[in-house]
Amino acid sequence: MTGLSFLAYRMSNGQQSYAIATVGFGCILLGGATELVVIYLFVPDFVLTGTEFLYLQASENVLTASGLGFLFYAITRHTTDSSKRPYASSTDEEDVWMAEDLYDD
Repeated sequence: MTGLSFLAYRMSNGQQSYAIATVGFGCILLGGATELVVIYLFVPDFVLTGTEFLYLQASENVLTASGLGFLFYAITRHTTDSSKRPYASSTDEEDVWMAEDLYDD
């Protein structure tokens, strides 16, 4: 999801909500990978004290919560202004007439 939101940011000509969503998904990814990295790289015998385990879980949860916060902020700040979208929907008069013809029973 991080890569997809970054790709959407690049394709949308720099819409800020996609950049914020990229940061949010990145934080969630880091939160999920924190335990794996700490266990496999820093604690080779897989034994953690209670305090170490508490800090590990707290850091995971803080990263995940901040990622969700970034996503919430990105969703609430997302604009649907057609001038900022690369493929804006057409407002051609011919399309409007065709739509009106469908309802002329």
